[in-house]
Amino acid sequence: MGGFYWCLNLVLSQASCFVAAKLYLDNPKGSGDGPAGTEELDIGTAAEEVEGEGGGFPPSAVMAILEVASALWFVSVAGFFASINKDYIHTFFDVASGPQHVAREFLNATNDHGRSNVFLNHRSKFAAIEADIKEWMKENYEVFEAEKPEWWTELLISTIPDDFIPKEELKLLEEKGVGGKRKKSVVSLGGRVSLVEGRDEGVEEGVVAGLTRRLSVGGRRGSAATVAPATAT
Repeated sequence: MGGFYWCLNLVLSQASCFVAAKLYLDNPKGSGDGPAGTEELDIGTAAEEVEGEGGGFPPSAVMAILEVASALWFVSVAGFFASINKDYIHTFFDVASGPQHVAREFLNATNDHGRSNVFLNHRSKFAAIEADIKEWMKENYEVFEAEKPEWWTELLISTIPDDFIPKEELKLLEEKGVGGKRKKSVVSLGGRVSLVEGRDEGVEEGVVAGLTRRLSVGGRRGSAATVAPATAT
């Protein structure tokens, strides 16, 4: 349910505090349904007795404390929405799932650079639009190879599944690879870029810089990327 589900859970967590407090105040005695050997406890009386000793927590203060805490929570949420980029506020109320969001980003992209971001997701995220992506790659792969736009890096190409690349171009990639196998990488966007496979001499600096620029362009994928090459296999 997308961002809406996340926000709904936040609201429900606040509401559950008041429900729990009301149950606590309306049922000062134990129900007697607990495990054998447990004794009923008059919570209100016990709290008042402890309070009289100077260390208690009176039930009468429960709702007051919750109201203050919830008010502070709502103020912080309001401050958060007031301070973030307004273009992204709608994402907190969007009901699109992850795959639906990825499909929408690809289909609504206004340029090829934007469409190429689809390969930064796990394949399961764009399974529903594989036909559209394959058609786009079939029509443009050779053009990208000839024109070499800034975002068309070796690292990006390594994230494209084999069956999305035209057969002739895939054959060339395999011929350039080691042992007839094209170089592949695994990309994770959780604040880290991990290269699982690469040349023996390591990842070229230009390739790493190219992906870093892609992840930081326009703030679409974060303001910066940490690139950590792994040992070549």
